[in-house]
Amino acid sequence: MQIGTKERIAINLAGCLFILLVLYLFVYIPKQKQMRLLQDEVRASRLKLEEAGGAVNQVSALEKEVKAIQKEMSETEGGSHLARGIPQVLEALTQGTARLDIEVISIGPLKPEKTGAVEAAMERVPVEMRISCPYRQLAEYIGFIKSLPILVGINSINIERNIETLPNLDILLLLDTFVKGEGG
Repeated sequence: MQIGTKERIAINLAGCLFILLVLYLFVYIPKQKQMRLLQDEVRASRLKLEEAGGAVNQVSALEKEVKAIQKEMSETEGGSHLARGIPQVLEALTQGTARLDIEVISIGPLKPEKTGAVEAAMERVPVEMRISCPYRQLAEYIGFIKSLPILVGINSINIERNIETLPNLDILLLLDTFVKGEGG
């Protein structure tokens, strides 16, 4: 039995279509799935980088605030001995916030006060700290404050629920820290 030219063309065409179908099913579709997975990984990595960039910006803003406070304290009368102690206190208080993923909105000392009988050795420096975090991180942060090697007392905690930032809460902490005074 002989095959005519029309039949040969049809067989060649069917063979080519079969090869294209095999290539599509076993090469193109798996590569397309692999490309989608890689695109998802790139998106996830990009989000992580953006979050890390935000954390870096937050830390640099806190560093600027600490430097401004240092400058302000060194310019105030009798503040030279405090200028060395307050930035260390603020740095110690902010160390735990980065580890616990707590957003520090603002932190700064209020007017220092002498502490009565021991005024030559210690000065009480009230610190106002505004943070945003869920209850669990607040509890962990209070534990962190308790473990600090400096003397810190929690004077008051004001917690406000803000619908826009849930599950985070807006928290105002008034802390009493103690810094070595002129005679300390």
